[in-house]
Amino acid sequence: MAAPMNERDWIQLNAYLDGEMSAAEREAFERRLAQDPALQQELETLRATVALLHMAERVPVPRNFTLDPAVYGRQVRPNWLARLQAARPMALAAAVATVAIIAGGVLLWNSAMQFASPTMVAMEAAQASGASTPLGRHAQELYEAFAKDNGGLDFSAIIRTL
Repeated sequence: MAAPMNERDWIQLNAYLDGEMSAAEREAFERRLAQDPALQQELETLRATVALLHMAERVPVPRNFTLDPAVYGRQVRPNWLARLQAARPMALAAAVATVAIIAGGVLLWNSAMQFASPTMVAMEAAQASGASTPLGRHAQELYEAFAKDNGGLDFSAIIRTL
């Protein structure tokens, strides 16, 4: 059983029928045609289709269907550089907004960390409940001394000073 017809086979069949092959292409295709009954069958089917179309009555078209290029022509789009220049103000606004959001987040994070240290929160909770916290008081003193001497460092750096 021969392989099913593929797109290349159909293109070659049409080129053969239309006489669009060179002499070498035509000879190679005729050799293949002699060996492939499925290809021969498709060629005969195409020949019958062409013959039927030639026998059909020619009907004049009611009007010219050619489109007017002035009305339906391809519109010229601006090149990528012109589109980029048009988008520049929006890109700048987006960049400024992004920087503002990031800066605001950093400022809020730093202020929250400064006013709500874990030690301070624990001390406030202990004081509110009336509990005695001598170790908490000592930790608070260590933290305040560390913050005074090492203001920009994270509290985990206190390990170096202990």
